[in-house]
Amino acid sequence: MIKLFLQFLRNICGFKNQRIKAWILIYPDLDEKICKSFWIGKTSLGSESFNKSILIQGKHKTNRLSFGVCSVGVSSAYLKCKILKWIQLLAKDLVQENYIAGMV
Repeated sequence: MIKLFLQFLRNICGFKNQRIKAWILIYPDLDEKICKSFWIGKTSLGSESFNKSILIQGKHKTNRLSFGVCSVGVSSAYLKCKILKWIQLLAKDLVQENYIAGMV
């Protein structure tokens, strides 16, 4: 999902890596450097794109993710408005499509 979202941000929205920010939720027993290195490799983002990691306790003592949880985002009011408009247009299109399909 992260790779897909990054492709969307880069290829569809035109954001460069410098505008994209990431952060990692890690458990106390994980090494932050190892986790960060793993996610840098998976996301193709530089280490400067990563904000400070967030330490969490977690609810389960077993079932832990080996490299924590990575989140990716970008701060852009323009992109927010654009996505909201895309959602409106998609909803309108789906309603019209269902209306037309019901007539046939």
